Amino acid sequence: MRTLSRIHLVFFSLLAFPILAEQAGQPIRVTQVEMYPIKRVVSTYGILAPKIEDLSFRIGGRIASFNAVEGETVESGQVLAELEKRDAEDAVNQARVERDQAARQLERFEKLAEDRLIQESQLENARDTLESAKINFEHTELNLQRCTLTSPAKGVILKEYLDSRTTITAGRPIYSFRDISESWITEVKLTDQNAFIFGLGTTAHARFAPYPGEIFEGQLTKQAGVADGNDGLYTVEVTLSTEGRDLRPGMVVEIDLLHETDAAFSTVPLDALVDVRGNQGAIYLLNDSEDQVTEVPINILAITGGRVAIAEPIEAGLKVVIRGQQSLRDKSRVRVL
Repeated sequence: MRTLSRIHLVFFSLLAFPILAEQAGQPIRVTQVEMYPIKRVVSTYGILAPKIEDLSFRIGGRIASFNAVEGETVESGQVLAELEKRDAEDAVNQARVERDQAARQLERFEKLAEDRLIQESQLENARDTLESAKINFEHTELNLQRCTLTSPAKGVILKEYLDSRTTITAGRPIYSFRDISESWITEVKLTDQNAFIFGLGTTAHARFAPYPGEIFEGQLTKQAGVADGNDGLYTVEVTLSTEGRDLRPGMVVEIDLLHETDAAFSTVPLDALVDVRGNQGAIYLLNDSEDQVTEVPINILAITGGRVAIAEPIEAGLKVVIRGQQSLRDKSRVRVL
């Protein structure tokens, strides 16, 4: 009989243990929610190639002179060709006159406005007229500059597309040009999501097998507007600086594309996640009295460096559970270790 009572006592103690543990609080460890920009890295491979591009005028006109020939090595900024400039120069002079007239008109109107001899709307119109005249003058100056085609870097003229001083449209190729100023390119392919994230100007880090441990800097400089019909991927061009190293066309290059958002997002350690399904999951936040937790569903934006960026705005400094959360549920009693 005494043995049976002991068995009953042990049995009921086991039944009561979860209730007592719940009352005492599940043991947990916590850390704080922090705000960080999202850093994304995509690693891929490409084949090294020399940087070759077509050079063209950004405006149309009649060619006045060719100043480079096939096979010639040219320096950065060297004049390669020019359009006839008479019309562009006349436009600049006319725009300058209109700008100066608008400035004098505004000066007169400001004096009249001080004496309350004109309406405020007339003064505003004079200001708008001057602003438009300034913009027009800057535009005509820019077009005059665009009448001169210069070399973007030290390079070689590979081909002349025209052999006569003809009238051309904007964008028509004049020369095929190879950059020899230690710039190379490689083409890599990105998914539609990554092509949207990694835009022009994205920083690139490149590595070559002959130079282990060395990082070559680069930028994403060209991006396809449509996906390849065969694989659905977007081709992008990365321009690299060789930094004086001896590189050869056809070399395999390992590329890391790096992107960091301007805005900061709520982040938690990867260990804080529970019930992860795709880009969704949950975390447990500790309440102010530090004796209870709340389950918070979240959407995952990115996972980098062992931290998870969360789409939902969660206040920095709140405490999130990183140990013991697997046995928790919403409103569980807890004890912080």
